[in-house]
Amino acid sequence: MRREQRIRVIVHEPFAPEETSQLLARHTGAQVIKLAPSVGSVAAASDYRALFDYNVETLAGALAATTN
Repeated sequence: MRREQRIRVIVHEPFAPEETSQLLARHTGAQVIKLAPSVGSVAAASDYRALFDYNVETLAGALAATTN
């Protein structure tokens, strides 16, 4: 993986260790974001609809922030 590949976001699961994601972020300049794999895995994903709202908003926000 190289910086010129323009990796902008690394998706990370809340329950997994963060070391690998953070290492990749340092080498690529990407932002690490945590997406919810299931209801209740993050506080904002309190039901099925909230799970999708959280994941879409989190990913869209991260991608928008990396284009500026």
